[in-house]
Amino acid sequence: SGSDFIITIVTRLNEYTIVTRLNEYAEIINLFTRILSGILVLRLYASDKTSSMKMPWVILILIFPIMGVGLYLLIGLNGGTHKMRERYAEIDSKLLPMLQTIKSV
Repeated sequence: SGSDFIITIVTRLNEYTIVTRLNEYAEIINLFTRILSGILVLRLYASDKTSSMKMPWVILILIFPIMGVGLYLLIGLNGGTHKMRERYAEIDSKLLPMLQTIKSV
């Protein structure tokens, strides 16, 4: 009972200290997140992806900056479509010469 009370007091003081320190940095974190989300939105807008790929990311990043930036950095930068285009270009470079020889026959 006595030790539970002491543990509770120490835990509450620790929570208060952490929350107070986070509140001191909230403005800086907010500014950094907004700047990063703005840069990502401009980068997305300038990318060669289709609009159907860009718009959901732009909306998510603008409405929920912290979650949107985190998800984009985790999922959106995988480069899967770029790798697929390279693979298709490689296949086309091998198959198109064969197709031209078949047409001339």
